[in-house]
Order: sequence, then C-alpha cells, then structure tokens
Amino acid sequence: MKNFFQRKDISTLQQITPGLVQELQAEYLEDHTKKGWNCLLGILKAMINRAVEWDLIEFNPITKIRKLKVESKFHDFDEGEAKLILEEAAGPMRDIILILVSTGIRRSEFWYLRWRDVNFKTKNIVIRSHGKFSTKSKKIRSIPMTEALFKLLKEMKSGHKSEYVCRPYKNINYLRKAFLKILKKLELKGTLHDLRHTFASHLAMNGAPMPAIKELMGHSDIRTTMIYAHLSPGIHKE
Repeated sequence: MKNFFQRKDISTLQQITPGLVQELQAEYLEDHTKKGWNCLLGILKAMINRAVEWDLIEFNPITKIRKLKVESKFHDFDEGEAKLILEEAAGPMRDIILILVSTGIRRSEFWYLRWRDVNFKTKNIVIRSHGKFSTKSKKIRSIPMTEALFKLLKEMKSGHKSEYVCRPYKNINYLRKAFLKILKKLELKGTLHDLRHTFASHLAMNGAPMPAIKELMGHSDIRTTMIYAHLSPGIHKE
C-alpha cells in the first residue's frame, strides 16, 4: 500500500479518493486474495477514521467502499476420519477431541470450560462469559451432551480438583500442536478448528434445522451457518 501511494505521488490524506482506492484494489488482487484485500481495506478505513477524530481531515472519503464477498469454505472430517483420529489419540488428547467433536465449541470455549457449567442433571453444557473470558457472540448457549460425552465427563469429574474441565497442556496453543501431530501421522489434512466444522456438518447431514445448528454453534448471524446448508438433505424441500 505504501509503495502504491508513493508511485501515485500521494502524500496527504486529502488526496485519497474512492477512485484511487478502487485502483489500489485492482492492483492488489492481481497477486493477493479477496480476504487479504478486505483486511487491508479495514485497516485503511480505520486509519482515516482516526484522522477524522483528530481533526486532520473533515470526513472519510472511502466509507462507502464495501468489502468484497468471499465465498465461505470449510474442511471437516468424515465419519471414518473422525474414527481414525480418535483411535490414534491417547490420554487427555483423546478426551479433548471427543469433547470438541461432540459439542462444536471453539477451542477457547473449551479451554475456559468450568465444571460449574457442566450440568449432569440436565445433561447440558453451558457456554458463557466469565472472568477474563468472553464468548465470541457475548451470549449464553446450552449444548446437550451425547451419551458418550456424558459418560466421559462423569469419569473425568471423578476426583477432579481443578476449576476447569481439562487443562493437561501448558497453554491453548499446545492443543493445536498436539492435534496436528495426530493428523500428520494419519496423513490427514486439517486443523483443530475443523472438529467444530465436523460437528456442524454432521448435524446438517442428519437433517438438523439450520436455526438449531446456528444456536448450538453460537453464530450471531444465520448466514454464517448457511455454509452447511448444502449438506442438509431436506433444506430445499423445507
């Protein structure tokens, strides 16, 4: 971006126009992605907004330039792959994988999951903000346990003294690294976050309504959930 403005002999904020930014966009997309451009545009808008706050310029000339539409893509594990991953995993990592793939919770939500939010009477896990942790949507949601998950958590709770459900690693990044080692050994592609996609995609394939999946995933917008719509056998009929 800096080189572009230098070539165009742009030295002041007042010289930035919508047309100039559109030209920058066209040049940027020759070698970069739409997602990358959207990030760059967001930074540029924020910088100019700050200049407006500081009374350096009167208004932001590019506020009406919209971000580009980026097709949502995701990767999930099919039933066979999920089974292989669970068979390869051992100890705490196997427990973590089973919890993530059975609930669809984010890894940060798992990391800060407390025993007080696991209700064995109703067989539900409550995801909520607390202390220094805040959920992405800032909302509380409840996720029902499968029988396998209920049994696992009961076993884990026995004799467990920690406030949190599972903290076998030094920090949250160790979860990601440990999972990638398993995938590498199995010669599978993916990330720890794909367990979340696996949860949602399997729900869709089994006919769960999109609004229900939205609530379980904690999405703030149904459009985010609709990336799984093509997997639902009855979505078009409904």
